[in-house]
Amino acid sequence: MNFVELVRSLREVGARLTLDDGSLRIHAPKGAIDAELQDAIRRHRDQLVESLSATGPSRDETPIRRGDRAAAPLSLAQQRVWLFQELEEGSTAYNLTVVARLRGSVDVSRLEEAIARVVRRHAPLRSVVEVGAMPRQRLLDDARVPLDSTDLSHLEGTDFERALKGAVDRQQSAAFDLAHDIPVRATLVRRSRDAFLLALTFHHLSVDGVSLQVLFRDLLTYYEGGDLEPLPVDYLDFAAWQHERWGAERGPSPDLDYWVEQLSGAPPAIAIPTDHPRGDRASYEGAVAVGSLGTAASEQLMSLAREEGASVFTVLLAAFASSLHRHSGQRDLVVGVPVNGRDRPELQELVGMFVNQLALRLSVRRGATFREVLRDAREQVMAGFSRQDVPFGVLLERLNPPRDASRAPLFQVMLNVFPGAEENRTWTGTEIEIVLPPTSELLALVDAQSKFDLTLYALEEAEGLRFVLVYNEALFEADTAARL
Repeated sequence: MNFVELVRSLREVGARLTLDDGSLRIHAPKGAIDAELQDAIRRHRDQLVESLSATGPSRDETPIRRGDRAAAPLSLAQQRVWLFQELEEGSTAYNLTVVARLRGSVDVSRLEEAIARVVRRHAPLRSVVEVGAMPRQRLLDDARVPLDSTDLSHLEGTDFERALKGAVDRQQSAAFDLAHDIPVRATLVRRSRDAFLLALTFHHLSVDGVSLQVLFRDLLTYYEGGDLEPLPVDYLDFAAWQHERWGAERGPSPDLDYWVEQLSGAPPAIAIPTDHPRGDRASYEGAVAVGSLGTAASEQLMSLAREEGASVFTVLLAAFASSLHRHSGQRDLVVGVPVNGRDRPELQELVGMFVNQLALRLSVRRGATFREVLRDAREQVMAGFSRQDVPFGVLLERLNPPRDASRAPLFQVMLNVFPGAEENRTWTGTEIEIVLPPTSELLALVDAQSKFDLTLYALEEAEGLRFVLVYNEALFEADTAARL
């Protein structure tokens, strides 16, 4: 059960959700919350709290209106990504590749047409960037994605895996020209008569993680000859609305004032000792270190979360802050966390770049127990999530921190937690089935791109929590990353 299905199921059984001092409370008729719903609530607790926090009194209820737009400004998140791409010409740091397994007898021409229909439905997949006074996204009416096809059915074992990785790396390592190229590429690899792999590479300007759920569902519908209801709004409408909300003529924002006050005087960096000196300009070549927390230890962590009325995310954030303190000696830390930016119902079915970044300022006080660090982190999470609508770019503009080409502004470490990471990764139709491999496998499949010094991914899997640390190879050696 994915997040949208959970919300619908809760509504159908008459459940009402509230936040009580940051703790999630569920009010429902006796017996309405069965074991399946309880399990889904546990896995999606962070998203439920995040969404409820976003519905506070400061939320902007101005509707997003449908427009007949051939062009629109880049959204504020897109502007940040586009500026990076302009400054780092040829970089692939914002390329995102996913490899799905297709089971069944795949008709290549039908698959190519299904991909074309998905591209026509979702504006960011058929947009290029025009640069005038401000960068704008312009729709291409006749955009199509060529489907490259490779037959590797004659290979087995490591030979197949090596050839597959080579094909994926070639697609991943080619930079997009955002002024001329639509931001998606596709390669179909045949493994056997009824087994294929579909490698899709996107520029992050056009998609985020949630978009993949929408995209593969739509792809299967179109492949099997189905149709979909028209979207109530599209991404260009959202971008135009966001500029009206946060543009130069915006009024006072208590939420923005909160972030400015919260981050004023924060340390510009976390002084983790590195194996190599930091260069004058940031490098984005990364590598991956993988670890895990067994079932018993994961259960202990979740038990602690329940005892403290905290989410698994918050416990991991407190643990991450404690680890960063041990390695750096700093007690005042800023850690970046992503939020999905889709708290409005009309955005749930869209493909696009909605992710916002929050800069959470955490404290590891002298002599504090871990539970005390956790409680402090919980307060920061609740306060930050309730003000998540403030775009990171707007906050940067207001704070105007000193620019340093060798590191990201405000924070250089990020935590990204995937609750129930293995759910909703299969789409089954009457003719084919689409399966995404485990997230940890996807992260390791392509050469890592490290936008920050350290990015820690935590994934809830059946065997317990798995961790994938993407680290900057120009700064850290593999054994150092493993200790972190």
